[in-house]
Amino acid sequence: MKDEDFEGTTDAQWHSTPGFTDQPAFIFNEYQQRRDVLSLANTPEIVIGMTLCKYGPAGGYDCGTVDSKTVRPSYIPNASATYVRVGNCSVDMTLPGDSGGPVFYGTKAFGIISGYEDDLNPFCWLKNKMIFGALGYISYSLNVMPLTAT
Repeated sequence: MKDEDFEGTTDAQWHSTPGFTDQPAFIFNEYQQRRDVLSLANTPEIVIGMTLCKYGPAGGYDCGTVDSKTVRPSYIPNASATYVRVGNCSVDMTLPGDSGGPVFYGTKAFGIISGYEDDLNPFCWLKNKMIFGALGYISYSLNVMPLTAT
């Protein structure tokens, strides 16, 4: 591991890959298929009501709707209210083991899964909502820029 930040605006790690050529792609389904990253979202591009998708090894692929951009996760020390929450009343958006997975829409990368919080809305059958860190905060905190295929 080259760097890690687990406080404030960021919950992410940066790993080196000696002997491998880094690819501007992410795994997006249980068949380990890859999708090229063609663009990176700036934090202001994330808006309430937009659809975003994720892939996590435990929870798989799902999409949901952004319902907050000012979440302060209780599990992150000194967390800033900069995390994004995404829900879908039909599924648990994130399960333990999904942390670090991609958040995307099509070929545009938006962030990295951090965790989840329970949705106490009885109309959502108590499904959980995904919490993710936006790429802009992660890039700034770790001083790295994710790769794109273009």
